[in-house]
Amino acid sequence: MDSDVAPGSFDIQMLVIDAASTMENTDVLQACALTCQAWLSRARRHLYSHIILMRRRQFTLLARTLTDSPWLGSLVHNLRLILTNTGVAPGQWDHISFTPHAISQLKSLRSVTFGCYFKPIPASFYPFMRTFATCPTLKVVYFLPMQFSTFEDIVRVVLSFPCVESLCIAGCSWDKMGNPVDASEYPGHGRSLQELKLLDVRDGAPLLQLFAHCAITKIMWWPSNVRWIRHHYAVLSEYYTMLEDVELHCPNGNLEWVADVLPYIQSKHFRRLAIVYPCHEQTREKTMQLWSDARLDDLLSGPPFLHMQQLRLCFLCSTAEAAETQWWQKEIERIFPDCHQRRLIKLEVVDRNDIE
Repeated sequence: MDSDVAPGSFDIQMLVIDAASTMENTDVLQACALTCQAWLSRARRHLYSHIILMRRRQFTLLARTLTDSPWLGSLVHNLRLILTNTGVAPGQWDHISFTPHAISQLKSLRSVTFGCYFKPIPASFYPFMRTFATCPTLKVVYFLPMQFSTFEDIVRVVLSFPCVESLCIAGCSWDKMGNPVDASEYPGHGRSLQELKLLDVRDGAPLLQLFAHCAITKIMWWPSNVRWIRHHYAVLSEYYTMLEDVELHCPNGNLEWVADVLPYIQSKHFRRLAIVYPCHEQTREKTMQLWSDARLDDLLSGPPFLHMQQLRLCFLCSTAEAAETQWWQKEIERIFPDCHQRRLIKLEVVDRNDIE
């Protein structure tokens, strides 16, 4: 670079590289890395910070890079690993070219996401996922939709991560329960777990039971079908006594399950409740009538909600209705008079087209 560059211009150039890192396409960031030596370090840090692997060749190339240049492993903070079946011959994923030695170079890895489009999951993927438990800085693990053969299979993978603080299981299912797992085989499992997210899981009850001994403070729960879980709510009141935050999603606009589950939240530490409600095609008037009939304000006016600090209500609706924020605010204040008086309500009316 020119030695007589104006003062401050280099800082601006670094900001340009930072802005390029927010783009979905990495072409601009790669071009920045090739511009000059002064830009390489900043651009490379962004390029390696968040990596997505979806093809077998990508797995092989990253493993080779980490083996040949292990210092690059410290730049990787987030890793997304998805086994896809697009253009893949049968049996091609029977061996994953990503050695434990390569994984051991990920010394700054904060989060890892696993996903698999195959049914059943290739046998090689199970030990591969468990190997990431050796990463010393790993705090967040996501499991995207996968079809496990047995509940035992998912338990053995999940329990392999004793130091994880946040665990998300989204859209995962299993064909049968399998054999019971002796938790003593995984000493210290769940000792650091604080946040549990169960998203679009048909039966989250076994998973809630699995982590009943953990000091979980935050739960996000989005059941795919509420009729599978109603008889399992009691596990919340019996074991989850340290809860501070709960976020509940209403499948298919079903608000009744929220009214059913709230009495089972018995934590004395409870502070924040969020309810996410998809309005679908029903009118806003119909939506508000359903909320009025649910009488949630009465439930939230007694223990353990007396010390609650925030009630966040998020409505996903049409573009036109999302613009009528004053109307929504007025209706919510009418339906939640006690919560409104306590100044707990945080209202979000979101255009569903913005998130689809």
